[in-house]
Amino acid sequence: MKLKYKAVVVVCISAILLATLFLSILRPVLLKESIDLDRENAIGEANRINGSIQSTLNDLGKLNRDWSNWDDTYNFMNDQNPLYTKLNLGQETLKNLEVDFILYLNNQNKPVLQIGYDMEKDKLVALQNDFFQEFIDPIGKRKSISEALVVKSKNGFSLASYESIYKSNGGGPSVGTLIIGKYINEWMIHSIGEELFVEMAFHEVTNTAKPQKQFNMEAINEHQMKGTILLKDYSKQHLMEISFTTDRNFYIEKKETVNNIVISLFLAGIIFVFLTIFLLNRFIINRISNLSEQLHYIQLEGNMNNRIKRTKNQYDEISKLEYSINQMLTSLESKHNEVIQLALYDHLTGLPNRYAFYKEFERRTMASPDELIVLFFDLDGFKQVNDTFGHEIGDKLLKEISQRVRRISEAKNGYITRYGGDEFLILFDHMNLQELEAVVQAILEVIGREYNFADFSTLVTASIGISIYPRDGTTIEQVLKNADYAMYEAKNKGKNQYVFFHEISNE
Repeated sequence: MKLKYKAVVVVCISAILLATLFLSILRPVLLKESIDLDRENAIGEANRINGSIQSTLNDLGKLNRDWSNWDDTYNFMNDQNPLYTKLNLGQETLKNLEVDFILYLNNQNKPVLQIGYDMEKDKLVALQNDFFQEFIDPIGKRKSISEALVVKSKNGFSLASYESIYKSNGGGPSVGTLIIGKYINEWMIHSIGEELFVEMAFHEVTNTAKPQKQFNMEAINEHQMKGTILLKDYSKQHLMEISFTTDRNFYIEKKETVNNIVISLFLAGIIFVFLTIFLLNRFIINRISNLSEQLHYIQLEGNMNNRIKRTKNQYDEISKLEYSINQMLTSLESKHNEVIQLALYDHLTGLPNRYAFYKEFERRTMASPDELIVLFFDLDGFKQVNDTFGHEIGDKLLKEISQRVRRISEAKNGYITRYGGDEFLILFDHMNLQELEAVVQAILEVIGREYNFADFSTLVTASIGISIYPRDGTTIEQVLKNADYAMYEAKNKGKNQYVFFHEISNE
């Protein structure tokens, strides 16, 4: 056999082996990364769903605190004046509150009033006389309660907020407990799914003895991944599973990209057959070897910003391959950044979310032993703006407030985040008291300025709670809890002001 044909055979075999080697190394790595990205995407969806449920639970708590610390509610528990029910507990009110039931219990945990509402059918419903019985266990013999819980009853799982009833100024003694709740039913799950653009289903888990993770993700086929979220009731004896599906976009895209690489390699191999050994070595093998090394380096580095160095003055299939790989890497980098944006930033205001705040808090505590200052503020009057002008205006107001406060925060190297609803967090490095109070006053002043929209204007203020790490807590959970407590103390003192946690903790 002539050397020419031997060269052809060698080139063909070499091309096949090279393509096989290339695919055996790169294809599993690319597909594994896509599987991990799809899993991260599904976990992100699970966090969004879980966050929405927790947000609903927190909103119930805020709503309950507004109603339970109200002179009219306090007086109603004493005199059962029917005018209170007529004025405050009509069908339209429960529709606006978006709750399924409200229970008024006296100090003996006996019902004074039970109100039910069917949000799906938009009508009041009568509750059974013993409806309250399944909700009194969390109260027990406690004289005061303030909790938001998941409760299992014969009607299924519910989100329920418990608050002791006091006067508007916080005075007592407590005259009972107010329970406000929402059923975790098809209507609620469907509403959350529409809000988050996710299809969901739920059912009760009967086998609670086997240990299970809160989040579980598994691929059900090449196109979809199934995720599950487990919710425990307050007694930890009952479990609910919420399931959802997400598209495996990363896997599909990666698989298509790998297939394109395969085609490109076979085309390159056909060209190699008709080239001389000299041209093969100088213009083909060397370039492919260089390309393989760069890809291997990118694989080892794991840096999404790396790109293939394209060969100069060469315009052939290999240069197209280099361009396609760079396009693929650019696409992967873009998708990766989109995932990070969804996971760490609030879609409405563009501010970092609570998860980003946790990361920044941890980064600053690791970088410096100095104290950190946490501001937790809530908007006074925002609910009235939402109820009066609608959520669209409420969203515009949140965006404007975010921009105003952000300028002040960033001027002091602050890190502002939207915690949820109309609540915000700001993280500052250590500063002296005089400087801190000046910054807080500036925030109160800029929030309190008038907001002008198309045909009207409005005003809101803010109540700010301040806690200092590590003085007011050695963990982020303690610091946030104490800042939240100080913020509610600012509200109780008349709103539009700030309160340091250490001042009230020393009282």
